[in-house]
Amino acid sequence: MKRSLYSYSALFLAGGVLYPLLELLWRGYSHPSMILLGGIGLGTIRWVDRRMGRCGYLWKALLSAVIITELELLFGLILNVKLGLSVWDYSSLPLDLAGQICPLYSFFWFLLSLTAIFLFRTRTVRRFIFLQKPKALQKQKGQA
Repeated sequence: MKRSLYSYSALFLAGGVLYPLLELLWRGYSHPSMILLGGIGLGTIRWVDRRMGRCGYLWKALLSAVIITELELLFGLILNVKLGLSVWDYSSLPLDLAGQICPLYSFFWFLLSLTAIFLFRTRTVRRFIFLQKPKALQKQKGQA
């Protein structure tokens, strides 16, 4: 429980920093609310990755992209439509829904989700985010 709380907190912080930085690189600006969306998004990807077990990476990334797109719609309806903040507007893109979501950015979420799922398996992420000891250390501990 303690390790899981730490892991999701670390993921929230990482997503809250990385997503606004990615937006800065992509479109030149971001909004403070993207810290929250980025944190929730990365936590969602990890949650889907864990809950779907042995399911393939592509299915996990697809489900993650669908959930994050739904979150993007929710944030967009609150921030852009209700509060009028104009954080983003996809109305010029094909097949948009109320200017808040579109297939192109859902595809980008899929690619980012797939990348994150692969990164979750790297030694560095497993050690410092998920607090998992390297297998060599686990074997030595078991032999002692």
